[in-house]
Amino acid sequence: MTVDVDLDLPPAVLPARDRVRDVFDYDRVARLVVEEGVATQHRLLESYAQVLLTKLLAETPAEEIRVRVAKLRAPTTYSVDAITVELVGRRG
Repeated sequence: MTVDVDLDLPPAVLPARDRVRDVFDYDRVARLVVEEGVATQHRLLESYAQVLLTKLLAETPAEEIRVRVAKLRAPTTYSVDAITVELVGRRG
């Protein structure tokens, strides 16, 4: 399984200088994705993506978030490389 997360951050959280310590903590996002993936068994891509979207909206300053969860070599009748579910959430 692979997970992609796109965050649309408001300008207020952008760093004033080009310093790593001033930027948004992307490690926190990656940790949340991994922790949720190992803490709970999700049978559906949709349920895992929804949990991630809800948590990311609660725990980040992002105005919009896109979560894409792909299952590689999905068990289907026909040969496909992956099945992907994408959810988008907005603040407000």
